[in-house]
Amino acid sequence: KRGFPPPPSLQTGKAVGMPDGQLFHILTCGQNTMPSFAAQLDVARRWDLINFLRTLQQPPAAGTAPAPTNGPPAAPANPPPAAPLP
Repeated sequence: KRGFPPPPSLQTGKAVGMPDGQLFHILTCGQNTMPSFAAQLDVARRWDLINFLRTLQQPPAAGTAPAPTNGPPAAPANPPPAAPLP
């Protein structure tokens, strides 16, 4: 109700159609209420982030279940045995 509005999804909408260079510019200089990330991310990391975003934007392959988006991580099927206490 107050504060900043939630950011738009990067998996749908305008971000899907943006060229990679435009996304790089936004990460470097910021846009609207989003600050610049040039001080936190070097050039290679900004490109890594753009490549990761493009991977997330791809539709899932046929026959695969979508990844869960929230909730606790699933416990491993066969957890390793606990180490004895000293």
